[in-house]
Amino acid sequence: MTWDEHAEYGGDSTDVYGDYGSCDADGYVLSTGSWWRSICSFITYNSCDGQQAVLNDGRSAVYYYGFGTPNVGARANDNIGWFKVWDALWAHAAASPWAVSFGSAGRWSGHVAE
Repeated sequence: MTWDEHAEYGGDSTDVYGDYGSCDADGYVLSTGSWWRSICSFITYNSCDGQQAVLNDGRSAVYYYGFGTPNVGARANDNIGWFKVWDALWAHAAASPWAVSFGSAGRWSGHVAE
């Protein structure tokens, strides 16, 4: 995942990686660390087409789908505490018609590239 400082993928950026390979239905939780004040756009890779951005209040979230988000919107701009990313297409195909369940054995760690 690449986080960008400005909308339309502008300004400084940083790359973030999951510790266990590409996304699956369980996905990853990625803390934004000091970047929480800077994320205005982002790109995901390796099947991470579902994204939940949890805001710094710890209760509110914004959902995105696809691989590129050129503008996170006013509510999330410079206010994302962490991301949950997953392979939404795989999860949808594997789920029952009534619910999508993300297992507790998921891969819940990642790191920011140095």
